[in-house]
Amino acid sequence: MSGPASVSNRQKLADRYLRAADAGTLALIGVFVIAALFYGPDGELDVPGWLLPIIMIVVFTVMGAFAYMFFRRGTDDFTLGMWHSGVTLAFFAIIAWSLFGLLIESTIEGLLRHPSDVRPHEERTVSGWTTEIALTAYFIGFHFKRFRGNF
Repeated sequence: MSGPASVSNRQKLADRYLRAADAGTLALIGVFVIAALFYGPDGELDVPGWLLPIIMIVVFTVMGAFAYMFFRRGTDDFTLGMWHSGVTLAFFAIIAWSLFGLLIESTIEGLLRHPSDVRPHEERTVSGWTTEIALTAYFIGFHFKRFRGNF
């Protein structure tokens, strides 16, 4: 028997899992696009009021997709393997970001600013990027495992 009637429940759950991963990845890309477009020169996010509901939908899509993937990670061995690949890469990215984030930020800041503009006790934003680094690394590791089949 072929066609839609032959799809098992396990395959349906795996397909939903992959769709959640796709939705989470696209929503995370949307967050970065919005941040790139509306990041002001003063270092603040300057978003028009009409865009706030869209931002909330995009952020909740990332969170919902990640929550669904967390609770359904054990659907089968392949989804569990993709989950572990993403989590492993996110863990190592957070460790690397914790160790080298300030160095990376200071280097970029030094290249983009004039030396007279640098203030010695300026607040750093390394901790502000931790969530984005972790989610990005997770989805990169997840999709690498998904499309390559190995890690």
